[in-house]
Amino acid sequence: MDISDKKIINADIGPVQSATEETVRTQVKKLFHKLAEFQKELTIIPADKKVSLGRGGYNYASLARVLMTIKPVLHKVGLVLSQTVDCQADEASSKTRCLVTSAVMDKDTGRQIISTYSSYAKTAHEVGSSITYGRRYTACTLLGVVGDDDLDCQPLHEKKEIEITEIPRSSLQAALKAHVKKIVEKLKAEDIKVTETDIAKILKSKFMKNLMEMHKYCVKASIDISEFKEEAQRFLESKST
Repeated sequence: MDISDKKIINADIGPVQSATEETVRTQVKKLFHKLAEFQKELTIIPADKKVSLGRGGYNYASLARVLMTIKPVLHKVGLVLSQTVDCQADEASSKTRCLVTSAVMDKDTGRQIISTYSSYAKTAHEVGSSITYGRRYTACTLLGVVGDDDLDCQPLHEKKEIEITEIPRSSLQAALKAHVKKIVEKLKAEDIKVTETDIAKILKSKFMKNLMEMHKYCVKASIDISEFKEEAQRFLESKST
């Protein structure tokens, strides 16, 4: 597979029939407002795989983890992710050209932004890898989330993929910190004055030092603050006594 042929095309605003210029502006504004809301909820996806590159390497979130993480937040803000794949034989190069098209659509208006990824592959395995990479790459690009320490300049043949049985501590800590910050902001909006240190104490009391369980709980809380709200109120009451 020749990854030098990949292309990420600028986001394209999809057409909406019978839309006046003012309507289009309003719909586009609503779409980007929802994207902004999405990015307030989610910016980092913890890595669950690792690529070995000689003495170094990098970690990244698999397509399965990306989709599992983004879908609840997309649903909450009223967006939908659609992905299609088109593979055609290229006689000139004797390879298969794969085109992945990802679109993020506003469920209310149908307005969308589109990104595409193009690559060439020789074997069936490479075709599958190219499609998976393209879906992950375009989804993260469109939504503005971090899914890896991307090192695209490295030749593909030097990359060796390794399953990570346990997500790297550094990745979890970074994601956890981002979610804690959002939780604090949401609680303050509810007039519950807690600090990030307070949240850390609550998490440690519930999960000891289990970062994975802390992260799962915080992802849920950053989407729906109601349960954590009670936890925070109880903590503040005990703190004041």
